[in-house]
Amino acid sequence: MTQIAWFSTDFTAERIPDPIKSAQTGKEEFVEGQQRLTHGGTFLQRGAMPAFEMSKHGWDCHISWQFRVAPDGHIQTIDPQGNWNDPEIFYSQRWMSQDGVDQVRRAQATGQKCVADLDDDFWALGKTNIAYHTTDPKKNPSFNRDHYWNMIAACDAITVSTEALRKRVEPLGKPTYVLRNAIDLDRWPQNDPGADGMIGWCGGIQWRSHDLAQLKCANIEQFLIAHQLPIYHGGHSEVPGVPTFYEQMGIDPTRVKCCVSPLVHVADYPNLWAPINISLVPLEKVPFNAAKSWLKALESCAVGVPYIVSAGFHEQDLLIAEGSAGRVARNDKPRQWIEHLEALLDPDVRREEGKINRSIAEKHDIKERWVEWDAAYKEIAAL
Repeated sequence: MTQIAWFSTDFTAERIPDPIKSAQTGKEEFVEGQQRLTHGGTFLQRGAMPAFEMSKHGWDCHISWQFRVAPDGHIQTIDPQGNWNDPEIFYSQRWMSQDGVDQVRRAQATGQKCVADLDDDFWALGKTNIAYHTTDPKKNPSFNRDHYWNMIAACDAITVSTEALRKRVEPLGKPTYVLRNAIDLDRWPQNDPGADGMIGWCGGIQWRSHDLAQLKCANIEQFLIAHQLPIYHGGHSEVPGVPTFYEQMGIDPTRVKCCVSPLVHVADYPNLWAPINISLVPLEKVPFNAAKSWLKALESCAVGVPYIVSAGFHEQDLLIAEGSAGRVARNDKPRQWIEHLEALLDPDVRREEGKINRSIAEKHDIKERWVEWDAAYKEIAAL
């Protein structure tokens, strides 16, 4: 049984909520002196989710937030039970350390296979994205996207989430596998899009381009006022300098009811979608977004609601070509957004499109899609 360690820097320490104390005080309280390690949504998609599913089918997989280098140079990883392991394959995501290349080469000299995953085009980031600054070589000389590129180039194989990212790494000449994002459908309860709900968007604004601003010209505010509808953002944060979703969309909260839910733990993320019966997926036409996956549209499908997405993006087109009922609107023709919203005022239309979209999500359940990861790692193990 081949062992794969799935390592990521997408782990953080967080406080543990205390529900009893919170109920007593009427505000969020935490367990004193205790923390837990948790990974973010990116690692869930690119590492943890496929790892857990592959473990059900003959692979020995564990996720890891820490590794060490053994005396002979191979990489040892710690698993969630606190045990150190000697994996045959070492997967890493967003490993941007300056000593990454040296560690990879030493590990390879012992026969260990090293795989790098790439889920975003870090070399096309816009300055409005926090990741542009946190991975900037000038600001972070020891941990940055240049080191990441060099480490990817040193690895035995590369996994990517989109065709655009495959093309990005093509000059490196490494075996590269396009493993598109899937969904763990058991975590996603189906909404009733025909019932009362809200037009909405989920995500953290600080990690986006000017996506929501694409809707400003559509004058969605007037549409919402005319039909006395609210609008919703799941994933609100209080990051200084980050505009609110309604500011980006050009909506006056004194004229339209603007509802928000705060950012949540990754395990609770699907719950952010509960109020939505129409999902908006605006995307700014920039190189970074050209390499983005179809995940936001797939999440819309998972909760079984209609969605409207910006035109001109390859991955979004793929999902629609597969049969999703996704509606496409051009950013430079804002009236198209309103026309779609007007059509979706009909609850029967919403229910029909939501049903179609949920069926597409079923095809992209990790329980179906794990075989693609299985095939890729069988080839990698044989390299």
